[in-house]
Amino acid sequence: MQVGILSATLIWLVFVVLLAALLLWRVGEHRLHAQELQKAEQLGSVALSVISGIEDPIEVRGKLRTMRTASPQIAVLELASPDNPPSSDAEASTLTRVVGQDGRELVVGIATDAASRDRLWSTLGALISLGTVFLLMSIFLVVVIGRLVGRPIRQLEQQAARLADGKIDSSVAGAVPGDFEALTRSLERIGARMQSERDQNERIGEELQRTNSLQGLMLRELNHRIRNNLASLTALVSISRTQESTVSEFAKRIERRIEAMAAVHGMLSERNWSPVALLDLLERLQPLELGERIKLIGPDIDVGAAQATPLAMVLQEMFANALEHGSLGSGAGWLQVQWDIGEAAEGEIIVINWRETGGPSPNPTAAAGTGTTLIRGLIEGELRGDVSLNHTPDGVSHRIRIPLKPGTQVGST
Repeated sequence: MQVGILSATLIWLVFVVLLAALLLWRVGEHRLHAQELQKAEQLGSVALSVISGIEDPIEVRGKLRTMRTASPQIAVLELASPDNPPSSDAEASTLTRVVGQDGRELVVGIATDAASRDRLWSTLGALISLGTVFLLMSIFLVVVIGRLVGRPIRQLEQQAARLADGKIDSSVAGAVPGDFEALTRSLERIGARMQSERDQNERIGEELQRTNSLQGLMLRELNHRIRNNLASLTALVSISRTQESTVSEFAKRIERRIEAMAAVHGMLSERNWSPVALLDLLERLQPLELGERIKLIGPDIDVGAAQATPLAMVLQEMFANALEHGSLGSGAGWLQVQWDIGEAAEGEIIVINWRETGGPSPNPTAAAGTGTTLIRGLIEGELRGDVSLNHTPDGVSHRIRIPLKPGTQVGST
């Protein structure tokens, strides 16, 4: 649009120049004619003063003829009379009539100043030529600007409009010549930046969707875990109530088991309900004040979130038994927990060997208490594994086998 305005401005400017030339020529013609009339009137006044008082027509004409011969500017100098028309020289002169005080009237004609008119026409021709040159130059500039400037500007405007509409994959690279390539490259960089921001926004949107899905999954898992924990807590209360003799023992057992459940719940929350390392679980549950008498040996094994809570309750119960009845209850006893990956017909399993030494000799004939019942119930029920509890004169030796993959049933051997 700017190119069109510039083109129209140039063309109108040329027309203004041509009109100004014609106007100047017309003004010059009018001024030259006025000068000639003024000069004719002055010469007529002089001639009337010369023939003043002369009544003889022949003498008057002689005087006038003498004045016309003496002055080459005078083309006509005659007495005005209907019977005396102007001579043929009047056609090439500027005529005027001058009336004297005695009532006589002279026809005075001044020869046209050919040189002045030639200069006037030359000036007019020069102005017209200059205007024509301007016109041709304007047309040329309109064409050149339209091709070299207007077209690239239109292409840049179109690309900017496409970028504004979100079509950032469009490009006019290589189509815009000259200095406009810098603007084109700038628009290309803007488009690339917009594309990068769009991709980033899409990635953020996808990440938000994944986060929302993960949060929903975590909430469902948390709800499931809470229900399971409440059910387990209810079962613990029922078992402990029937087998504990005093309220203090009952409260102590319940408190310890709830602490184990809280510990594993905290670990799962910290890891967004992803699997936890068996070593971390043991270190969280072991009595911290007796850590130097406990050896934990085994490779890195992760326990699934569904297995972590029941396994933590089993391990906590075994630690509690070691403190109350086993090696950790004496000042010289030791506890070694060793685990590894084993093979079974159902697939890979976790094998945990629990060995206590240096403590009091166990009573193999003692009836199974609440802890033993809880251990067997959790391992065989929720963990779908098996357990072997051995009490020998030189200490306690237990073996626990649970599936590495949750949901798999481990058969007895």
